[in-house]
Amino acid sequence: MLMAWSPLTSISHLAQNIDTAPTSRSFLAESVLQFLPAYMQDEKRVDKYQKSPMSQARVTDSSRIDIQDGYSESEWLVTRDGTRNYKGEPADKSKTGGLKTLPFLFASEFAEKCSSLGATINLITYLVFEKHMHLSDAANTTTNYVGSSQLLTLVGGFLADSYIGRFWTIFVFTIVAMLGLGVLVINASVEKFRCSGVTCEPPQGLDKVILYLGLYLLALGGGGMGSSVSGFGADQFEKEDPNEAKYLPSYFNWFYFVLMVGVLLGQTLIIYIEDRSWSWGFGTLLIILFISLVLLVSIMTKYRYKVPEGSPLTSLARVFVAAVRNWNLPLPADSTDSHTYYHRDDSPDAANRQDHKLGENFGPSNNIRWLNKAAVIPQGMTAAQRGRWSLTTVKDVENFKLVLRLLPVLATTWFFWTAQAQFLTFTVTQAATTNRKWGSFEVPSASVGAMKTIFLLLVLVVYDRVFLPIARRITGRTSGITTLQRMGVGLVISVLSLVCAALVERRRLQEVRRLNLELTPFIAMKSFSMFWYAPQYFITAVAEAFLYPAQTDFFYNESPDNMQSLGTSLFLASMAIGSFGSSVVVNAVNSASSPNWLQDNINVGRLDLFYWTMAILSAFNFLAFVVAASFHKYKDTTTLESVEAQEPADRYSR
Repeated sequence: MLMAWSPLTSISHLAQNIDTAPTSRSFLAESVLQFLPAYMQDEKRVDKYQKSPMSQARVTDSSRIDIQDGYSESEWLVTRDGTRNYKGEPADKSKTGGLKTLPFLFASEFAEKCSSLGATINLITYLVFEKHMHLSDAANTTTNYVGSSQLLTLVGGFLADSYIGRFWTIFVFTIVAMLGLGVLVINASVEKFRCSGVTCEPPQGLDKVILYLGLYLLALGGGGMGSSVSGFGADQFEKEDPNEAKYLPSYFNWFYFVLMVGVLLGQTLIIYIEDRSWSWGFGTLLIILFISLVLLVSIMTKYRYKVPEGSPLTSLARVFVAAVRNWNLPLPADSTDSHTYYHRDDSPDAANRQDHKLGENFGPSNNIRWLNKAAVIPQGMTAAQRGRWSLTTVKDVENFKLVLRLLPVLATTWFFWTAQAQFLTFTVTQAATTNRKWGSFEVPSASVGAMKTIFLLLVLVVYDRVFLPIARRITGRTSGITTLQRMGVGLVISVLSLVCAALVERRRLQEVRRLNLELTPFIAMKSFSMFWYAPQYFITAVAEAFLYPAQTDFFYNESPDNMQSLGTSLFLASMAIGSFGSSVVVNAVNSASSPNWLQDNINVGRLDLFYWTMAILSAFNFLAFVVAASFHKYKDTTTLESVEAQEPADRYSR
C-alpha cells in the first residue's frame, strides 16, 4: 500500500524521532506527524487493530446495534462503512466527518475549478490573440485540453481507490496543478515566447513545448483533484446512519454550487486580470491553489478516510476470467443457495463494513447470470483447491455487474457535454461581436458566459429549497426524484438550449448583414447586445443544474464501494468524451458543409445551422438514454431485495 511511497515514509520515520508531547506542536504539525505513521501502514496493522480488545469493544459491539431493538442513532459510536480516522482506527462519528469538514473540502473544489476553468474559459482568447493560432486550431486545442483534464481523472481515481486514498490524491495532484500554472506563468511572461508584431506565427519549438507542458500538467492536476474531492466529501457522511445520510442529496447540490462559485470567479475577476496581464492571471490561480492546499491539510485529524483495498481493476478482471473458465459449470437452481457460492472477503475493513454483513449470507443476483459462475465452488471441491483466477467472491461478481450497469448510462450522457463545449468556444467569439458595454465598463467576451454561472447558482438554490421539498412530499423519496429521472430532465432541456442558440445566432447574422459587417468579424455591433445570449444561458443553466449533480450522485453511489473514486472518474470521463467528441463533430461538419459552416470569420459562417444539427443529435441521444435508463437496476435495490427475501427482520443487525 502506501509504504511504497518512500518520501512520505521517510517523513513518518522523521516524525517518530521528534518530541511527541502534544503541547510542543502546532495543530497543523500535530495533524501531519500523527497522521503519516499510522495511516501509511500496511494491512497487517489494520488487522492487528481489528483483533485488539479495544477494537472489539468499540467496533464489534457498536456495529451490531439493531435499530429494531430500541437503540437510537446517537448510540452508534463509530462508523460502520469501513471509514477510519487519521490514526487508522474506526472513525468516531462525534469527532470526525460531518458538516464541519465540508468548508475545507469545498475550498479544494473551489480552487480546482477556479484554476482549471479560469484558464479554460479564456484559453481560446490567449491562443488566438497572444499565441496567434487559427480559430479552429485554438478551438480544438481548448476542447482537447478540457477533455484531457476530464479523462485524466481516471488516473486519479485509480490511485485513490487502489493505493493512496482520496486525501493524498487531492494533496498530490494539487501540487501537480500548481506546477502547471507555474509553467504557464513562464510561458506568458518570458519575452522570448511573446510576439507583439503585425505578423506573428503560431507557437513553434520551445514555445509550443512550454505551452503544452503547462496546459497538460494543469490538466493532470485538475483531473486528479476532480476524481476525489466529491467522493472524499461524501465519505464524511455514513449512508447507514439516517441522521447523516439525509444530507447526501443536498450535499451533491451544494458541492456543485461551490464548484460554480469557483467558475464564476474564473469567469469574472480572473479573466479581468488575464486581459491585463496573463502572467498575473495564471499567478493568481497559483496562489488560490496554494491557499486551498493549506486549508485541506489544516484539519487532517477531523476527516474520515477509506482504506485503499488494492486495484479494483484486478478484481474485475478476475471475475471475467473466472466466469469464462467456469463456463461449463452448472449454476445452482436456487440463486439464494449460499453454500454453493464463495463469500470470503479478506479486505482489511471487511469486518466493520455494513455492505459486507449484508452480503455474507445470500447468493448473487439473477441478472447477467453467467457471471455468477465465477463464484461457484464445484461439487466435491473446496475454495482452497481453486486458484484466484478460477474462483472469486459473490461480492466481486456483484461489483462487476454494478460496473456493467454504469456503462449504458455513461454511453448516453456524454453527448450532453459535446453540446456544452460549444458554449466554451464559439459563443465566446460570438460575444466578441456584440455590444458588451455595462455602463462605462466593457465586459470581456469570455466573461459573457458568467451569465450562465449566475443563473446556475440561482437555479441550484431554487432546486434545493423549493423543488426538492415539493418533490419529496409528492414521491416520498429523500432525493425527490431518482437520479436517472433528474438526468433525463437535464437532457431534454439541453435540446431546448441548442434550439435557442440557433435562433439567437440567426438573429445575429441578420444584424451582421444589415450593417454590412461580413468582412469585419471583430467589430462590436452596438445594436446587438450581449444580453441576447441570456435566454440560451438560462436554459443551459437549468439543464446543467439537473444533470451534473445527478451524474455525480449516480456514479458515486452506484459504483462498487471499493471503486467510488473511479466511478466519479467515469462520469468525468464522459465529459472528456464529450469534449473530444466536440472536436470530431467540428471537423466532420467542416468536411461535410460547403462552404464551411465553421470559419475563422464567424460573420460569414453558419453557426446557426451547426446549432440546429447539435439539437437534432441531442434529441436522438435523449431517446437512447430513455432506453438505457429503462433497463437500469439501482444498486441498493439489488442488494436489499436479496436480503429482504431471506432475513426481513434481521437485515440491520447483521
